[in-house]
Amino acid sequence: MVKIDEGIRKLVVAKIQDGVSQRDVEKELGICQISVLKIWKKFLNTGAVSDISRSGRPMKFSSSNHFGASCSLSSTLKSWFLNLLNHSLQMLSDGVFST
Repeated sequence: MVKIDEGIRKLVVAKIQDGVSQRDVEKELGICQISVLKIWKKFLNTGAVSDISRSGRPMKFSSSNHFGASCSLSSTLKSWFLNLLNHSLQMLSDGVFST
């Protein structure tokens, strides 16, 4: 989904307020009809075209922290696997597993 620039949204509202039809605004600006409709409805409901801040649960990781966490998890799994492999090889060399 492409975010429509605030300047374009203001232009949509200004053109509709000047009496230009929504269909003509759509064709002139090259944006879809549903976007024009949603921008206009948002303006009618809130009196603004800018995005409002949203409440909700804050993100647990930033993008940089997320990648760091996944890398440390990978190294933990790698370490665990190598320990398991070493332990298994040690058991084989000690003759714990017999064929």
